[in-house]
Amino acid sequence: NLTDAFSIRANVEDRYYLLQLNCQRKKYSGTLDIIAVNPNGEFLSLSDVPFKRLYFVVSFFWSALFLLWSYNWFQYRKFNIRLQRFMTLVPFTQIVSAVVALHFWRELSQTGIDPVLLHWSALLAEGIARGIFFVCLVYVAKGWSITRPGLNKSELRFIWGMILILMISYWVYKYFHGFVLFFLVIMYVFVLRYIFAAIVENSQALLAQLQLIRRIDIDATSTPVYTKFQMFKMFQGAMVVYISVVVIFHLWATIFLQKTPWLEGMMEQIIDLLMAIGVGYTFRLRPFNPYFYVIPSLAPSDSDPNNANIVSSSIDQIQPGGQPWKPGMPLPVVPVDYSRLLRGPQQPLLIIDNPSTYDVNGNPIQNVSVAEPFPSQTQYSLNSPTTGSSSQK
Repeated sequence: NLTDAFSIRANVEDRYYLLQLNCQRKKYSGTLDIIAVNPNGEFLSLSDVPFKRLYFVVSFFWSALFLLWSYNWFQYRKFNIRLQRFMTLVPFTQIVSAVVALHFWRELSQTGIDPVLLHWSALLAEGIARGIFFVCLVYVAKGWSITRPGLNKSELRFIWGMILILMISYWVYKYFHGFVLFFLVIMYVFVLRYIFAAIVENSQALLAQLQLIRRIDIDATSTPVYTKFQMFKMFQGAMVVYISVVVIFHLWATIFLQKTPWLEGMMEQIIDLLMAIGVGYTFRLRPFNPYFYVIPSLAPSDSDPNNANIVSSSIDQIQPGGQPWKPGMPLPVVPVDYSRLLRGPQQPLLIIDNPSTYDVNGNPIQNVSVAEPFPSQTQYSLNSPTTGSSSQK
Protein backbone atom coordinates (compact mmCIF):
# COMPACT_ATOMS: atom_id res chain seq x y z
CA ASN A 1 0.00 0.00 0.00
CA LEU A 2 1.31 3.40 -0.97
CA THR A 3 0.84 6.31 1.38
CA ASP A 4 1.53 9.93 0.72
CA ALA A 5 1.00 13.22 2.53
CA PHE A 6 1.36 16.72 1.23
CA SER A 7 0.45 20.24 2.27
CA ILE A 8 -0.68 23.09 0.08
CA ARG A 9 -0.97 26.67 1.27
CA ALA A 10 -3.15 29.01 -0.75
CA ASN A 11 -2.16 32.61 -0.24
CA VAL A 12 -4.71 34.07 -2.63
CA GLU A 13 -8.45 33.97 -2.17
CA ASP A 14 -9.72 31.97 -5.15
CA ARG A 15 -11.44 28.72 -6.17
CA TYR A 16 -9.16 25.66 -6.01
CA TYR A 17 -9.57 22.13 -7.36
CA LEU A 18 -7.96 18.91 -6.19
CA LEU A 19 -7.42 16.44 -9.06
CA GLN A 20 -6.73 12.80 -8.21
CA LEU A 21 -5.55 10.49 -11.06
CA ASN A 22 -6.01 6.73 -10.67
CA CYS A 23 -4.75 5.18 -13.89
CA GLN A 24 -4.67 1.61 -12.53
CA ARG A 25 -8.19 1.95 -11.11
CA LYS A 26 -7.22 0.58 -7.72
CA LYS A 27 -9.20 1.26 -4.58
CA TYR A 28 -7.83 4.05 -2.46
CA SER A 29 -8.87 6.23 0.45
CA GLY A 30 -7.78 9.59 1.66
CA THR A 31 -8.47 12.36 4.11
CA LEU A 32 -8.54 16.05 3.48
CA ASP A 33 -7.97 18.58 6.26
CA ILE A 34 -8.61 22.21 5.47
CA ILE A 35 -7.25 24.87 7.80
CA ALA A 36 -8.35 28.41 7.07
CA VAL A 37 -6.11 31.34 7.94
CA ASN A 38 -7.17 34.93 8.41
CA PRO A 39 -5.10 37.97 7.44
CA ASN A 40 -1.84 38.51 9.37
CA GLY A 41 -1.43 34.77 9.87
CA GLU A 42 -4.29 34.38 12.34
CA PHE A 43 -5.61 30.82 12.35
CA LEU A 44 -8.43 31.43 14.80
CA SER A 45 -11.90 32.22 13.55
CA LEU A 46 -13.52 35.52 14.40
CA SER A 47 -15.59 33.81 17.12
CA ASP A 48 -12.44 32.41 18.79
CA VAL A 49 -10.00 35.31 18.47
CA PRO A 50 -11.33 37.06 21.65
CA PHE A 51 -10.32 34.06 23.78
CA LYS A 52 -6.67 35.16 23.78
CA ARG A 53 -7.45 38.56 25.25
CA LEU A 54 -10.20 37.16 27.50
CA TYR A 55 -7.96 34.75 29.40
CA PHE A 56 -5.20 37.35 29.70
CA VAL A 57 -7.62 39.75 31.39
CA VAL A 58 -9.14 36.95 33.49
CA SER A 59 -5.71 35.87 34.77
CA PHE A 60 -5.01 39.50 35.75
CA PHE A 61 -8.20 39.83 37.84
CA TRP A 62 -7.76 36.45 39.55
CA SER A 63 -4.12 37.33 40.31
CA ALA A 64 -5.22 40.61 41.90
CA LEU A 65 -7.78 38.76 43.99
CA PHE A 66 -5.16 36.18 45.00
CA LEU A 67 -2.77 38.90 46.22
CA LEU A 68 -5.46 40.82 48.12
CA TRP A 69 -6.81 37.68 49.79
CA SER A 70 -3.35 36.39 50.72
CA TYR A 71 -2.48 39.79 52.21
CA ASN A 72 -5.68 39.72 54.24
CA TRP A 73 -5.11 36.36 55.93
CA PHE A 74 -1.33 36.78 56.25
CA GLN A 75 -1.88 39.65 58.68
CA TYR A 76 -3.82 37.25 60.94
CA ARG A 77 -1.51 34.25 60.44
CA LYS A 78 -1.08 33.77 64.22
CA PHE A 79 -4.81 33.11 64.58
CA ASN A 80 -7.24 30.48 63.35
CA ILE A 81 -7.10 31.05 59.57
CA ARG A 82 -7.53 27.51 58.24
CA LEU A 83 -10.64 28.38 56.25
CA GLN A 84 -9.22 31.58 54.76
CA ARG A 85 -5.94 29.85 53.92
CA PHE A 86 -7.80 27.03 52.18
CA MET A 87 -9.94 29.51 50.25
CA THR A 88 -6.73 30.85 48.69
CA LEU A 89 -6.89 27.80 46.43
CA VAL A 90 -9.88 29.34 44.61
CA PRO A 91 -8.02 32.25 42.94
CA PHE A 92 -4.86 30.16 42.61
CA THR A 93 -6.53 27.34 40.65
CA GLN A 94 -8.40 29.92 38.57
CA ILE A 95 -5.08 31.57 37.68
CA VAL A 96 -3.61 28.22 36.63
CA SER A 97 -6.71 27.46 34.56
CA ALA A 98 -6.60 30.87 32.82
CA VAL A 99 -2.85 30.63 32.07
CA VAL A 100 -3.16 27.13 30.58
CA ALA A 101 -6.16 28.21 28.50
CA LEU A 102 -4.24 31.29 27.32
CA HIS A 103 -1.33 29.11 26.11
CA PHE A 104 -3.78 26.77 24.35
CA TRP A 105 -5.45 29.56 22.38
CA ARG A 106 -2.13 31.20 21.50
CA GLU A 107 -0.75 27.91 20.21
CA LEU A 108 -3.88 27.29 18.17
CA SER A 109 -3.70 30.84 16.86
CA GLN A 110 -0.16 30.38 15.56
CA THR A 111 -0.44 26.91 14.00
CA GLY A 112 -4.10 26.24 13.34
CA ILE A 113 -3.55 22.69 14.63
CA ASP A 114 -5.28 21.64 17.83
CA PRO A 115 -2.57 21.01 20.49
CA VAL A 116 -4.11 17.93 22.06
CA LEU A 117 -2.04 17.99 25.27
CA LEU A 118 -2.74 21.67 25.91
CA HIS A 119 -6.41 21.18 25.04
CA TRP A 120 -6.91 18.44 27.61
CA SER A 121 -4.75 20.27 30.16
CA ALA A 122 -6.93 23.38 29.82
CA LEU A 123 -10.09 21.31 30.21
CA LEU A 124 -8.65 19.50 33.24
CA ALA A 125 -7.49 22.73 34.91
CA GLU A 126 -10.86 24.39 34.35
CA GLY A 127 -12.73 21.49 35.93
CA ILE A 128 -10.38 21.34 38.93
CA ALA A 129 -10.76 25.08 39.49
CA ARG A 130 -14.54 24.74 39.50
CA GLY A 131 -14.34 21.75 41.84
CA ILE A 132 -12.14 23.60 44.35
CA PHE A 133 -14.52 26.56 44.19
CA PHE A 134 -17.49 24.39 45.15
CA VAL A 135 -15.51 22.55 47.84
CA CYS A 136 -14.88 25.92 49.49
CA LEU A 137 -18.58 26.79 49.24
CA VAL A 138 -19.53 23.49 50.87
CA TYR A 139 -16.89 23.90 53.61
CA VAL A 140 -18.24 27.35 54.42
CA ALA A 141 -21.82 26.03 54.50
CA LYS A 142 -20.78 23.22 56.86
CA GLY A 143 -19.21 25.79 59.20
CA TRP A 144 -15.68 24.38 58.93
CA SER A 145 -13.45 26.50 61.21
CA ILE A 146 -16.46 28.80 61.78
CA THR A 147 -18.85 26.90 64.02
CA ARG A 148 -16.97 23.59 64.22
CA PRO A 149 -13.24 22.72 64.30
CA GLY A 150 -13.38 20.13 61.54
CA LEU A 151 -15.35 17.61 59.50
CA ASN A 152 -15.47 13.87 60.12
CA LYS A 153 -14.24 11.33 57.59
CA SER A 154 -17.68 10.33 56.34
CA GLU A 155 -18.55 13.97 55.63
CA LEU A 156 -15.27 14.52 53.80
CA ARG A 157 -15.75 11.41 51.66
CA PHE A 158 -19.27 12.45 50.73
CA ILE A 159 -18.28 16.05 49.94
CA TRP A 160 -15.31 15.15 47.75
CA GLY A 161 -17.27 12.38 46.01
CA MET A 162 -20.12 14.78 45.27
CA ILE A 163 -17.73 17.43 43.94
CA LEU A 164 -15.92 14.84 41.81
CA ILE A 165 -19.21 13.93 40.10
CA LEU A 166 -19.89 17.65 39.59
CA MET A 167 -16.46 18.06 37.99
CA ILE A 168 -17.04 15.12 35.65
CA SER A 169 -20.42 16.56 34.64
CA TYR A 170 -18.75 19.89 33.97
CA TRP A 171 -15.99 18.29 31.84
CA VAL A 172 -18.55 16.40 29.79
CA TYR A 173 -20.56 19.58 29.21
CA LYS A 174 -17.51 21.65 28.21
CA TYR A 175 -16.38 18.97 25.76
CA PHE A 176 -19.70 18.04 24.11
CA HIS A 177 -21.81 21.12 24.88
CA GLY A 178 -25.43 20.93 23.79
CA PHE A 179 -28.06 19.43 26.01
CA VAL A 180 -25.55 17.39 28.00
CA LEU A 181 -26.04 20.42 30.24
CA PHE A 182 -29.03 18.57 31.70
CA PHE A 183 -26.75 16.36 33.83
CA LEU A 184 -24.74 19.36 35.00
CA VAL A 185 -27.92 21.15 36.07
CA ILE A 186 -28.96 18.11 38.12
CA MET A 187 -25.63 18.20 39.96
CA TYR A 188 -25.92 21.94 40.57
CA VAL A 189 -29.34 21.42 42.16
CA PHE A 190 -28.06 18.50 44.27
CA VAL A 191 -25.07 20.49 45.55
CA LEU A 192 -27.28 23.51 46.25
CA ARG A 193 -29.67 21.36 48.31
CA TYR A 194 -26.75 19.98 50.34
CA ILE A 195 -25.36 23.47 50.94
CA PHE A 196 -28.76 24.79 52.00
CA ALA A 197 -29.24 21.95 54.49
CA ALA A 198 -25.83 22.72 56.02
CA ILE A 199 -26.57 26.45 56.23
CA VAL A 200 -29.92 25.81 57.93
CA GLU A 201 -28.27 23.48 60.44
CA ASN A 202 -25.64 26.07 61.38
CA SER A 203 -28.17 28.90 61.46
CA GLN A 204 -30.39 26.98 63.87
CA ALA A 205 -27.44 26.26 66.17
CA LEU A 206 -26.35 29.91 66.14
CA LEU A 207 -29.92 31.07 66.72
CA ALA A 208 -30.17 28.83 69.80
CA GLN A 209 -26.93 30.35 71.12
CA LEU A 210 -28.27 33.85 70.50
CA GLN A 211 -31.41 33.06 72.46
CA LEU A 212 -29.32 31.81 75.37
CA ILE A 213 -27.14 34.94 75.27
CA ARG A 214 -30.20 37.21 75.31
CA ARG A 215 -31.53 35.38 78.38
CA ILE A 216 -28.43 36.27 80.41
CA ASP A 217 -28.68 39.98 79.63
CA ILE A 218 -25.89 40.30 77.06
CA ASP A 219 -26.32 42.43 73.97
CA ALA A 220 -26.48 39.68 71.35
CA THR A 221 -25.64 42.04 68.47
CA SER A 222 -22.21 42.69 69.99
CA THR A 223 -21.23 39.01 70.09
CA PRO A 224 -19.32 36.89 67.55
CA VAL A 225 -22.32 34.55 67.46
CA TYR A 226 -24.50 37.29 65.96
CA THR A 227 -21.80 38.12 63.40
CA LYS A 228 -21.62 34.48 62.30
CA PHE A 229 -25.39 34.26 62.09
CA GLN A 230 -25.47 37.29 59.78
CA MET A 231 -22.68 35.79 57.68
CA PHE A 232 -24.66 32.62 57.06
CA LYS A 233 -27.76 34.60 56.15
CA MET A 234 -25.81 36.58 53.56
CA PHE A 235 -24.14 33.42 52.28
CA GLN A 236 -27.50 31.69 51.85
CA GLY A 237 -28.85 34.55 49.76
CA ALA A 238 -25.68 34.67 47.65
CA MET A 239 -25.91 30.93 46.93
CA VAL A 240 -29.51 31.24 45.72
CA VAL A 241 -28.55 34.04 43.32
CA TYR A 242 -25.35 32.31 42.16
CA ILE A 243 -26.81 28.89 41.33
CA SER A 244 -29.90 30.44 39.72
CA VAL A 245 -27.80 32.71 37.51
CA VAL A 246 -25.40 29.90 36.55
CA VAL A 247 -28.17 27.45 35.57
CA ILE A 248 -30.25 30.02 33.67
CA PHE A 249 -27.21 31.41 31.88
CA HIS A 250 -25.97 27.98 30.76
CA LEU A 251 -29.41 27.13 29.40
CA TRP A 252 -29.57 30.46 27.58
CA ALA A 253 -26.01 30.10 26.24
CA THR A 254 -26.70 26.58 24.95
CA ILE A 255 -29.51 27.96 22.79
CA PHE A 256 -28.32 31.44 21.78
CA LEU A 257 -24.51 31.61 22.13
CA GLN A 258 -23.39 28.71 19.97
CA LYS A 259 -21.79 31.08 17.44
CA THR A 260 -20.10 33.27 20.08
CA PRO A 261 -18.46 30.86 22.54
CA TRP A 262 -16.12 33.57 23.85
CA LEU A 263 -19.13 35.47 25.21
CA GLU A 264 -20.22 32.42 27.19
CA GLY A 265 -16.71 32.04 28.59
CA MET A 266 -16.54 35.71 29.56
CA MET A 267 -19.90 35.70 31.34
CA GLU A 268 -19.02 32.49 33.18
CA GLN A 269 -15.78 34.04 34.45
CA ILE A 270 -17.57 37.22 35.55
CA ILE A 271 -20.21 35.24 37.49
CA ASP A 272 -17.55 33.14 39.28
CA LEU A 273 -15.40 36.20 40.00
CA LEU A 274 -18.30 38.15 41.53
CA MET A 275 -19.33 35.16 43.66
CA ALA A 276 -15.76 34.67 44.90
CA ILE A 277 -15.49 38.36 45.79
CA GLY A 278 -18.83 38.26 47.63
CA VAL A 279 -17.98 35.15 49.67
CA GLY A 280 -14.46 36.42 50.35
CA TYR A 281 -15.72 39.80 51.55
CA THR A 282 -18.30 38.16 53.83
CA PHE A 283 -15.84 35.75 55.45
CA ARG A 284 -12.78 37.98 55.36
CA LEU A 285 -10.61 38.40 58.43
CA ARG A 286 -11.10 41.69 60.22
CA PRO A 287 -10.19 43.37 63.55
CA PHE A 288 -11.71 41.45 66.45
CA ASN A 289 -11.53 41.07 70.20
CA PRO A 290 -9.52 37.90 70.88
CA TYR A 291 -10.92 37.41 74.39
CA PHE A 292 -13.94 35.26 74.84
CA TYR A 293 -17.24 36.10 76.41
CA VAL A 294 -17.54 34.62 79.88
CA ILE A 295 -20.61 33.55 81.78
CA PRO A 296 -21.59 36.46 84.06
CA SER A 297 -20.15 36.09 87.55
CA LEU A 298 -22.66 35.37 90.29
CA ALA A 299 -22.93 36.23 93.96
CA PRO A 300 -25.51 35.37 96.60
CA SER A 301 -28.21 37.99 96.99
CA ASP A 302 -28.43 39.73 100.38
CA SER A 303 -32.20 39.71 100.23
CA ASP A 304 -32.47 36.13 99.06
CA PRO A 305 -29.42 33.99 99.98
CA ASN A 306 -30.92 30.93 98.31
CA ASN A 307 -30.88 32.60 94.90
CA ALA A 308 -28.19 34.47 93.00
CA ASN A 309 -28.24 37.65 91.03
CA ILE A 310 -26.11 38.58 88.08
CA VAL A 311 -23.64 41.14 89.40
CA SER A 312 -21.59 41.51 86.24
CA SER A 313 -22.62 40.98 82.65
CA SER A 314 -19.67 42.71 81.06
CA ILE A 315 -17.09 41.17 78.80
CA ASP A 316 -13.94 39.87 80.45
CA GLN A 317 -11.41 42.29 78.95
CA ILE A 318 -7.77 41.54 79.59
CA GLN A 319 -6.58 44.10 77.09
CA PRO A 320 -6.83 47.65 78.53
CA GLY A 321 -9.67 49.62 77.05
CA GLY A 322 -11.10 46.57 75.33
CA GLN A 323 -9.89 47.69 71.90
CA PRO A 324 -10.21 45.11 69.08
CA TRP A 325 -6.97 43.51 67.93
CA LYS A 326 -5.71 44.90 64.61
CA PRO A 327 -2.75 43.93 62.41
CA GLY A 328 0.41 45.54 63.73
CA MET A 329 -0.60 45.30 67.39
CA PRO A 330 1.33 42.95 69.72
CA LEU A 331 -0.24 39.56 70.22
CA PRO A 332 -2.43 39.36 73.33
CA VAL A 333 -1.06 37.58 76.37
CA VAL A 334 -3.21 34.67 77.47
CA PRO A 335 -2.55 31.98 80.08
CA VAL A 336 -2.67 29.11 77.56
CA ASP A 337 -1.25 28.44 74.13
CA TYR A 338 -2.88 31.03 71.89
CA SER A 339 -3.34 28.96 68.76
CA ARG A 340 -4.95 26.16 70.80
CA LEU A 341 -7.25 28.65 72.51
CA LEU A 342 -8.49 30.10 69.22
CA ARG A 343 -9.12 26.67 67.73
CA GLY A 344 -11.73 26.24 70.40
CA PRO A 345 -12.14 23.38 72.85
CA GLN A 346 -11.40 19.98 71.44
CA GLN A 347 -13.99 18.48 73.80
CA PRO A 348 -17.69 19.31 73.97
CA LEU A 349 -18.98 21.84 76.47
CA LEU A 350 -22.43 21.09 77.84
CA ILE A 351 -24.76 23.99 78.65
CA ILE A 352 -27.92 22.78 80.37
CA ASP A 353 -30.91 25.11 80.53
CA ASN A 354 -32.72 23.84 83.62
CA PRO A 355 -36.44 24.39 84.17
CA SER A 356 -37.14 27.89 85.46
CA THR A 357 -38.37 28.52 88.99
CA TYR A 358 -39.88 31.64 90.56
CA ASP A 359 -38.83 33.84 93.45
CA VAL A 360 -41.09 35.20 96.20
CA ASN A 361 -42.17 38.06 93.92
CA GLY A 362 -43.21 35.70 91.14
CA ASN A 363 -40.31 36.61 88.85
CA PRO A 364 -38.80 33.75 86.81
CA ILE A 365 -35.34 32.59 87.85
CA GLN A 366 -32.96 31.41 85.13
CA ASN A 367 -31.11 28.23 85.94
CA VAL A 368 -28.20 27.27 83.68
CA SER A 369 -25.61 24.56 84.38
CA VAL A 370 -22.28 24.25 82.59
CA ALA A 371 -20.43 20.94 82.36
CA GLU A 372 -16.72 20.81 81.49
CA PRO A 373 -14.86 17.58 80.58
CA PHE A 374 -12.29 16.07 82.92
CA PRO A 375 -8.76 15.62 81.52
CA SER A 376 -9.61 11.96 80.98
CA GLN A 377 -12.16 13.18 78.39
CA THR A 378 -14.60 10.53 79.58
CA GLN A 379 -16.39 12.28 82.43
CA TYR A 380 -17.86 15.71 82.99
CA SER A 381 -17.69 17.94 86.04
CA LEU A 382 -20.85 19.92 86.59
CA ASN A 383 -20.27 23.49 87.70
CA SER A 384 -22.48 25.17 90.22
CA PRO A 385 -25.79 26.09 88.61
CA THR A 386 -25.76 29.54 87.08
CA THR A 387 -28.95 31.20 88.13
CA GLY A 388 -30.28 34.69 87.97
CA SER A 389 -33.52 36.46 88.54
CA SER A 390 -35.10 38.61 85.88
CA SER A 391 -38.50 40.12 85.48
CA GLN A 392 -40.49 39.01 82.48
CA LYS A 393 -42.46 41.73 80.70
